[in-house]
Amino acid sequence: MDIINIIIFLFVFLMIMWLQHNDDIKFKKSDKRTSLYDKIKIPLVSALFVVLIKELDIKKCTNFVYSILVIKPPPIFPNELSIQKNVLNDIYVGPPDF
Repeated sequence: MDIINIIIFLFVFLMIMWLQHNDDIKFKKSDKRTSLYDKIKIPLVSALFVVLIKELDIKKCTNFVYSILVIKPPPIFPNELSIQKNVLNDIYVGPPDF
């Protein structure tokens, strides 16, 4: 983890903690968040997500996903190629013949 990630983490963490503190004052929620865990839970998770998304290598992830989701084409038999079904023949617009 280089210094840029640490600076981004601290900036996001402190910014969200400050916004949460202002929200608690505005809506009088100070009685709900009394423990340290409740105060730093949301800022910590959000700052970690920001740094994780920043460090994410998109090309490596897409190659990994494509390697897992290899879609093989179905086997084609020669006699199936000659049979072409016309979809318009399956549409019935008139009353049934009884």
